[in-house]
Amino acid sequence: MKLLTAYCLLPTAYRLLLTAYCLLFAATGYSQTSATEGTEFYVAFTNNYLTAATHTGLACQVRYVVTEGCYITAQYGDGTYLDNNVYYAPGVYTRNTDKTKSYYSQAASGTATQMIRITSTKNIGVFALNMLSNTTDATTVLPVTALGNEYTILSHSNLNIVPGLYIVVIAPTSGTTFTIRQPNGTAVLSNQSITAYNRPYFYYMATGDFTGYTVESNHNVAVFSTVTCGTPAPGGACDHNYEQMWPVNTAGKNYLLWSMSPVNSTTFNPEGYDSYKIVALENSTTVTKKVGAASTAIVLNKNQASPLTYTPGERTDNPYVNNSTGMVEFTSDKPFIVEHILGFAPCIKWIAPIEQRVTTAMLTPFVPAGSSVIAFHRLHVMIPVGAVSNMVMKETRGGVTTNETLTFYTNTTNPNYVIAYKQYTANDNVLIELANPAGFIAYMVGYGQAESYIFTAGAGALNLQVYYTITTKTTPLNDVYYTETEAPTHTFVSSDNITLKRTIEKPFTQVRWLVNGASYTVTENTNTSNTVTIPASALGAVCGSHTISMSVRYSGATADSVYTGTIWLNNPPTVSVAVPSTVCVNSPTTFTATVSSGLVSPMTYIWDINGTTTTTATNTYIATLTTTTTYSVSVKNANGCTSPATAPQTITPVPLVVPAVNISGAPN
Repeated sequence: MKLLTAYCLLPTAYRLLLTAYCLLFAATGYSQTSATEGTEFYVAFTNNYLTAATHTGLACQVRYVVTEGCYITAQYGDGTYLDNNVYYAPGVYTRNTDKTKSYYSQAASGTATQMIRITSTKNIGVFALNMLSNTTDATTVLPVTALGNEYTILSHSNLNIVPGLYIVVIAPTSGTTFTIRQPNGTAVLSNQSITAYNRPYFYYMATGDFTGYTVESNHNVAVFSTVTCGTPAPGGACDHNYEQMWPVNTAGKNYLLWSMSPVNSTTFNPEGYDSYKIVALENSTTVTKKVGAASTAIVLNKNQASPLTYTPGERTDNPYVNNSTGMVEFTSDKPFIVEHILGFAPCIKWIAPIEQRVTTAMLTPFVPAGSSVIAFHRLHVMIPVGAVSNMVMKETRGGVTTNETLTFYTNTTNPNYVIAYKQYTANDNVLIELANPAGFIAYMVGYGQAESYIFTAGAGALNLQVYYTITTKTTPLNDVYYTETEAPTHTFVSSDNITLKRTIEKPFTQVRWLVNGASYTVTENTNTSNTVTIPASALGAVCGSHTISMSVRYSGATADSVYTGTIWLNNPPTVSVAVPSTVCVNSPTTFTATVSSGLVSPMTYIWDINGTTTTTATNTYIATLTTTTTYSVSVKNANGCTSPATAPQTITPVPLVVPAVNISGAPN
């Protein structure tokens, strides 16, 4: 499992600290940026319709989404470069890769160097496209911060005359080992070692279906599922299926889906209609499917997939009208995963649960370099119904930014959420930025006569299976997800109580809490959820960062799994400052600081005199004043606790006046 953790206030105007964990379909806000943004990515391509890498009609491309100017390096597994520390100004860029260095076409399992590692000096988005005439698909490329070490595969059977399915595993960390298992738990590849990030492993199967297979590793890995030419939808054509998997700890319990294929289209395959597949992550999982007012139950065991399911009236029911019955809702009391199949030119997408809404995202249509039969693109967005007025959308073309408005439509399946779409022309090289404090999920779809793509343009990667939140001191009180690297935006003092709410979806026998690595006794149980309180005084007297860890013993395990978050303590001293009541120009003036609480020697005094900062070890500071002066002081004690600066004050020195002297007997 990834270390847990929580997402705190992020440095963007729209990343607001809101109520944290989403309960069942409540219109709760998140302070989570899209998991599609980062500074390090790994990607590989595999066989598309048995096409050789030298085929002139084949294109393996990556697309950068850049909102801040940055330097990007894209290095192949053989050590050569697609980009070597190249500067990219804000914009969107499609890069044709060298197919001989990025595209694996062997009909066999093994280690190879066909991959790309992409790094950037600023957060960017990356998408990948495996394109061939009549058979194309694209995927979101996840940054390393969104990777995990447990995956359940979503896939499809392949066309028998076009053999080949792949599971691709790329390991950013040296010394990684992984195991691939069938849905029944039987290992088909055990403890396979990956010696370096540039040596990915390609697991090949000629025919069958990888759905429900699992990948487990000792370090976080990137996992791709591809089908040479899959047949995911009845009536749809064989098409290349290409998708990076999301780790299972990002799976939720609540999903909303709708048709993203063109409605009543005479241009595309008339038999093409969207369908969905769900896979359980635990035994005895009951998923409720709801369309309009009608509900049905689907019962699945661990790693078992449902049959394909469709929206009633999908061929004629347009979800983009008010009070549509075209929405499909899947809910359960256990986490599960969902796949969306775009019907008319079959391609697949791992669907984000409602719990993974984000507050900001940057995205773009995948405009291929070179020729393509993709005719247009659509952005699809879902938000809470009460958040329409807060939706911000900006589009940038050629350095010119405009504000845009989306039209949202209601539905009868779950009126708490509304959807919108916007259509773009085939070659619209637009950078899109979305923001909404209540959160949203976004997808981008490309449409063509016989090829298409669908990828996640905005969704999060919070660990929803094992996590805790900490109740903060804002008003109203908010719960904040934590990471071990991101500090909260405010701190606790020793007199505070720290409230922790934890959730553990997997079976476990014991949970313990640790403060700065040492056990701390609280009242715990083996319920899925529990709330405990730890006094901030348990952190000790030293101000700064401290750790709180949740140590879990899972059923059947011989050791604990530990999830650690960072919290901050500051018991600020209290300080005041004084100067003489009268100060003369060009005369030495003594500023005196008095600490009334939190005096732990040695103290450090930080003086601000007219914007110039000076540090002293004593409580006095002497300056010669020539004009009106603004001053303040803050202090830091031996425990590292820092006071806020005193309120700025001003003093104006008075001129030195020499009185006239009358000497007797002298002329006036």
